[in-house]
Amino acid sequence: MARRTIPGKKIEEPKYPSRYGSHASMVVIDFGDDVDDVVLKDNGGYYLTTKNKMDTGLVDQRRAALSEFRERKLTEYCDDLGKSLDELLQEAGAEQEAGPEATE
Repeated sequence: MARRTIPGKKIEEPKYPSRYGSHASMVVIDFGDDVDDVVLKDNGGYYLTTKNKMDTGLVDQRRAALSEFRERKLTEYCDDLGKSLDELLQEAGAEQEAGPEATE
């Protein structure tokens, strides 16, 4: 079956360095040097992965996973911390706005 094109509709290119890999530019929440876990965001939403999976040139299975799996893993991680994802995002946003000198 041939693919139709819609006149005037431009195909949007992804905003991320690769389609399936995880990259440092996608990090939303970094829990610090002593914690290997990070929260990243792509076009599918937020997901949890580890620092050693970033910028490898390989597929990050946690990014390529189904959205249900991604959400469940992130929810379980947030529950273990005793916070919601929104709370973590607000804390990370406040730290980024304050700058690195405020955390030292």
